[in-house]
Amino acid sequence: MSEAKSKNVFKLASTWAKGSHIELWESESTESTNNMAKDEAFKVASDFKLYLTAQQTAGRGRGEHRWISPEKGTALLSSWSYKMESAPQHVTAPLFGLALYQAVEQTWPTLNWSLKAPNDLFLNDKKVAGLLVETLSQGSQIRLIVGLGFNGYAAPEGVDDATFLDEHLREDFNHSSWTEFLTVLHATFQEAADMCTTDSLDPDSQAQLLEALNKNPNLEESFSQVTPAADLVTGSKTVSWSEL
Repeated sequence: MSEAKSKNVFKLASTWAKGSHIELWESESTESTNNMAKDEAFKVASDFKLYLTAQQTAGRGRGEHRWISPEKGTALLSSWSYKMESAPQHVTAPLFGLALYQAVEQTWPTLNWSLKAPNDLFLNDKKVAGLLVETLSQGSQIRLIVGLGFNGYAAPEGVDDATFLDEHLREDFNHSSWTEFLTVLHATFQEAADMCTTDSLDPDSQAQLLEALNKNPNLEESFSQVTPAADLVTGSKTVSWSEL
């Protein structure tokens, strides 16, 4: 595999998806993979479909925030679309954040990963990935769409608090490690999708989220508890994850 191709996260992810027999939509450029997934939400017959692009021209973050993409092909720009039997609950965002954290911890365990609620993955003291979780319903049909942007080989220009994975690895961010990550992520995301229709976090998820959040070096006040309802408790306040 040529160096140019091996450093194209879009092509690596596309090859992995096809090899894993995953239903796939892909494009060199699109406004937003979440928008495309939403447009097709109730036209997809399969339980799961993956959307990939090399470049987003109007990527979205949570609320009014924008996702600024780095150089074309250097980031995983994706949306993971799940058919749901019942409505996802308010624990969905923390469960998918934990799933992402578990996948990077398993793949690159020597790096300093952490979470920042409600939707950011950090590597050392900077953001490396973000999630956007959206639910759509039409009659009895429900679709859960999880957007993930992950900086692999570059960070967006002019964004001082962003980083990228390859900057922190002693060895090259190669094809095999990327394939391993996507395989683990696919499994942890599916587990999160299966769990998110309940209205509370189980004790293991609470404990793992608490650890991941408290590892963030930019944290102003550490958390003493993540409650079953996904409330974040510090010494001075309690905040709901969904209100962040």
